[in-house]
Amino acid sequence: MGYKHKDVRLDQIGRDLSVQYVLENSLRESGDHLRLTAQLIQVKDQTHLWSQDYDYPAKDILHVEDEVAKAVAREIRVRLTSQQQEDLARSHPVNPEAYDAYLQGYHFFQGGTDKDAEMAAKYFERVTQLDPSYALAWAWLSRTRNRQANDGLIPMEEGRRLAREAVERALSLNPNLAVAHSQM
Repeated sequence: MGYKHKDVRLDQIGRDLSVQYVLENSLRESGDHLRLTAQLIQVKDQTHLWSQDYDYPAKDILHVEDEVAKAVAREIRVRLTSQQQEDLARSHPVNPEAYDAYLQGYHFFQGGTDKDAEMAAKYFERVTQLDPSYALAWAWLSRTRNRQANDGLIPMEEGRRLAREAVERALSLNPNLAVAHSQM
């Protein structure tokens, strides 16, 4: 996301991130319908390895993410454990309103103003109200509370407590959630 809307060459992104492959995607929405276009590019020679369009109802967005993950894993020949394969095969229905609020919260979190942090917190809280099992939203709410505390927008002790509670909730919902572990 740090490269979104920036004119940076793919080979530079690969060096910056120390990655061999980049997954580019675009998402278009029409009512309650989504179209995701994903393409996998090998960084070293910018070879286009794979591309696919996905059309789904908005409530199935996590299913789309699973389909893309499986296709990419097949393309770069990643060996998945049986547990990982089972996790990818499991359906994860999502509340479209909660997902939209999550995206809004993430957008505001990327901003640098006090108002952005306040808006991010409001959106992430909204997600957790709409879908209390949304582990990723709890993790980003934790990051937001931590940022607010560090920036003096809320009292330090309260911010740290709220951040800890949110990240613990995220990990209780999904013990494998990397962003929650890094926040912890």
